[in-house]
Amino acid sequence: MRKNDTHLSGDGADGPFGHRLRQAALVLTLAVGVPLVVAWFGLVGWGVVWLAINVL
Repeated sequence: MRKNDTHLSGDGADGPFGHRLRQAALVLTLAVGVPLVVAWFGLVGWGVVWLAINVL
């Protein structure tokens, strides 16, 4: 069985800059992605409500 080491250390080949870059990418993903997902589900929810009101 193969086990992958998922521990992020600053002494890897990419050094501390790679860790900082990954951390910035994670923060950017959360800062942009979470509101987009919430907005998407909000629009879908309002679309369902709008359709239900118009059908009934």
